[in-house]
Amino acid sequence: MKCGTPNLHFETFDVCVSATVAAERRGHRASFFTSQMQGYYDPEVLEAVTGRRLGSDRIGMGFPDPAPVISAAGQATNGIELVVSAYDTVRRGPAVLAQTLLTLDHATKGRVVLALGAGEVKQLAGYGYSRKGALGRQIDSLRCLRALLDSDGAPVHVDGEYWRLDGGRMPIRPYGDRPPPVWSTPGPPWEVLGGCADGMLTSLKRHRGGVPGFRHDVEQFRAATKDCGRGIERIDVAGVALCLIAEDQATLRELCESRVARFYTMLLGADRGVQWRARGYVHPLGDDWGYARHAAPGRATADELNAAVDEVPPEAVGDLAFFVGTREQVAETLAEYAMSGLTYASIVDYSGRIEPALAERAKDNIEFLVTELQALPEGG
Repeated sequence: MKCGTPNLHFETFDVCVSATVAAERRGHRASFFTSQMQGYYDPEVLEAVTGRRLGSDRIGMGFPDPAPVISAAGQATNGIELVVSAYDTVRRGPAVLAQTLLTLDHATKGRVVLALGAGEVKQLAGYGYSRKGALGRQIDSLRCLRALLDSDGAPVHVDGEYWRLDGGRMPIRPYGDRPPPVWSTPGPPWEVLGGCADGMLTSLKRHRGGVPGFRHDVEQFRAATKDCGRGIERIDVAGVALCLIAEDQATLRELCESRVARFYTMLLGADRGVQWRARGYVHPLGDDWGYARHAAPGRATADELNAAVDEVPPEAVGDLAFFVGTREQVAETLAEYAMSGLTYASIVDYSGRIEPALAERAKDNIEFLVTELQALPEGG
C-alpha cells in the first residue's frame, strides 16, 4: 500500500512544499493535495457551532491550487507520489486537465496522479458556475481525458453532452512510457470507469456497505476494466480514512460527544441524508441533504447548524463518519479494506482538532497507521 495524509499546510507556499519533503523523509509513499476555493461555511459560523476555528481557508495564505504546489514538491522530492484529490470537472475542461496533468507528469518525473470529481457547490455557486449536470460533465471529462492521453498527439474526436473534442490534439508526451494515472470518484457508470479511469478515489467510511460493499465495488471496477479490454494490473483504489483515535474508552466517548465530531458527522456522514436511515438514523437536515450539493458559505446560519448538530447522536459518529478506536483497532479495520482491494490511503486523525491536547498524539497515530498499512503484503 501507499499511504500518506492530505497536505493541509497552508501557512505559506514554502511550508506546503516542505511538508511534502518531510512526509517523504518519514516514509510516506503518497501525499494528497486538495482542490478547494473556500471552506464549507464561514469560519465565524463554524466557531459559533463547534467552539473551534475550523476554517482552513483562513490559515496563512489560504487554499492553494494543487498544481503549482505539486510541481514544486516534485522538484524537491524523489519518490513520493503526489495526488491531486481531486479536481472538479466543471471549472476545468478536459483539454486543460490533460495539459496540466502531463505537465505535472514531467515536473514530478512520473509521480503525479489526477483524481476527478463532479464538484461541490462551495467551489461553484459563488463563482459563477452551476452544479447542474455535474455528473454528466465528469463522465464527458473522463472520456475526453482518456482519449487525449491515449492519442499519441493525434487529433481526437469525442462527442459529449457537456464536453466535446472536435479534432483537438494533445502534443505533450508522457514523461515515461505510458500516461500518468487518472482516478475518478464514484458516480459515473462502471463502463465509463472501466474504460477511462486507472483508479477510484472514495471516502472509506462513507462508502456504501462497509467493507463488503467496498469489496463488491472493487470487483465491479476490475470486471468493468477487463470488459473494456484494459489490463487491471494498474488499477488502484484509494480511500480517505477519517479517524478518531484515543487509547481509552472515556476519551473516545468524549471525542464522539463533541460538537466538532457531530458537526462533521452531520456534514460528511453520507452522500445523501436518506442513507442515514439504512444505519438506523435520521439526518437532521433531511433525506435529500448532501454536502456536495448544499454546504457552502451563506447557505446556513449558525442557528440552523446548531440545531442540526444537536440532533446528531454520539453513536452516529463511529457508525457513519469516523473510524473510532485505539490506533491498533483502526489499523486492523483499515487492513480489512486493504485485503479487499485498497491500494492507497489518505489518513486523517481528527482527535487533535477536537482536543488540542491530543494534537501531537494525533500526529503519532497517523505515523503508526502509515507504517502499519504500508508494511502489509500486497493485497492486504
